[in-house]
Amino acid sequence: MLKRFPILKTALVGEICTIDEIPWAIIAPHARQALKNHEQTLERLAERGGLCASEAVAVLEDREWIDMPLTQAEARLRKLCAL
Repeated sequence: MLKRFPILKTALVGEICTIDEIPWAIIAPHARQALKNHEQTLERLAERGGLCASEAVAVLEDREWIDMPLTQAEARLRKLCAL
């Protein structure tokens, strides 16, 4: 079984993310950005439940985190991960 990185289920009150996880191999090359954005390793973030969709998008795009609507974040995450 391939290693997976968890995506947090809740965003804003009443919003539930439909993406549970993404392939670890996709986020692993962006470990430096995760450390920069969250001051934690990918392993530690995963232990703590993962990232929300918009946080994961920011890490995958190697940029600073900015909040975005959940529907937009999910669409970008699906495209980046080809889910």
